[in-house]
Amino acid sequence: SLVFATPSLTCSVSFLQRLARGSFSDASAWHSRGVLLSVWGDVHTVGPRRRVTGDRLWSDWGVRMAHWWASTILSPDLVVLPGDLMDEGKLIDDDEFSDVASRVFKNFGLRWANGTLTSRGVPAIVTPGNHDVAGDFTTKRFTKTFGPGEVVHCTHGMAFVTLDTSDASSPVSDSRLRRLSSAVNGCGPVRKTILITHTP
Repeated sequence: SLVFATPSLTCSVSFLQRLARGSFSDASAWHSRGVLLSVWGDVHTVGPRRRVTGDRLWSDWGVRMAHWWASTILSPDLVVLPGDLMDEGKLIDDDEFSDVASRVFKNFGLRWANGTLTSRGVPAIVTPGNHDVAGDFTTKRFTKTFGPGEVVHCTHGMAFVTLDTSDASSPVSDSRLRRLSSAVNGCGPVRKTILITHTP
């Protein structure tokens, strides 16, 4: 089975208070129920064009602290970032994108290790949202930084599949589905296949 830990980023302080009170202290109980996912959707890391520096600092601090505590106390098996990592990803230039991306990496403890994206030592999977990319150029720089938007991650007898739905007007082609299905088959026997998208 799956266990989700999905703190609301708009309530980071409240989430930290719950952690401090020990609301999630028995991590072993969580893991005994199945695979523990830490899911952080629609983070919307504040960009440089619409908000002031104070907004960026406060937002980054809340996300960083909430994620650090969640990772430390819950010890998830997999970190999932299902799109809209950035608020202005499709609007900003390359230098601004690099700056915001570096903040996302810092907030979530992301790093590349042997070709695998990790979050504080735990495997992480990312798929873009409609605020991250708009067209080929922005998709390429997002992919270069965070990896491909469509991957299959196999763990605990499950296959976690990310499907890029950042362009809601673009239908999902049969060839994309066949490629992902083939990758799932490469996992070997799986009990469940979990599809992760930004737009349902």
